[in-house]
Amino acid sequence: MAAPPLADGEWLGRLDALADQLAGLDDRRTIIDHVVSETMRLLPADQVVVRAEDDAAVTAPLFTEENEGGPARALIPLAIAGRRFGAVEIAMKPSRAVSPGERALSLALARQCALALDSLALRKAQRAGLLVESVHAPVEEPVAVTPAPVAMTPEPVAVPPAPVDLAAAPLRAVSPDVAAVQATIARLEADVRALAKLARSAELPPTTWVDQAERKALRDLEELRAQLPGAENAA
Repeated sequence: MAAPPLADGEWLGRLDALADQLAGLDDRRTIIDHVVSETMRLLPADQVVVRAEDDAAVTAPLFTEENEGGPARALIPLAIAGRRFGAVEIAMKPSRAVSPGERALSLALARQCALALDSLALRKAQRAGLLVESVHAPVEEPVAVTPAPVAMTPEPVAVPPAPVDLAAAPLRAVSPDVAAVQATIARLEADVRALAKLARSAELPPTTWVDQAERKALRDLEELRAQLPGAENAA
């Protein structure tokens, strides 16, 4: 039983959906089956047949009304830009008049089928061209690589240093710069005395505290001087 007629604009959505389905197909038989199935659902069709590609007799759409018991028919070529893919023949149900809208829908369905077959043919041709290019692609000749000459001069052998007997080797004492250290101590003594004098004049801490701090600092510096090499001879 045929489906009820589609409302205005509804069949456009069905055609868009059909175009999306056909775009993902990669086989002529499957494309034709989809178009035939959709034509049977959208039109009051009793039979839909897609003729062979070599049928060149059909050059323009042909619609015939029902006569002498024969159903109304539509014969539409599947052609795009001069490329032919056969024709689709639609036999309507008996005693069923075909409306102008249904004729337009028949043409649209046939065009969707032709577009899908044309796209499939282009993809196959492209794949065939790529295959031919890959087969006839020139084979690159191997490049001869001349090995670099090998130097025959032997590399010097690293000889490890002889071990050092730490027990027998005398240790050298590192003597500080006595004069420089003594000069530093003298500067520190002068700074201590100057700071003590400044503290006494400011009278911030008690004078006895300043005196004790000064004596301690000078005593520490004197002990440091006594530890320097040659301090005994200097005394």
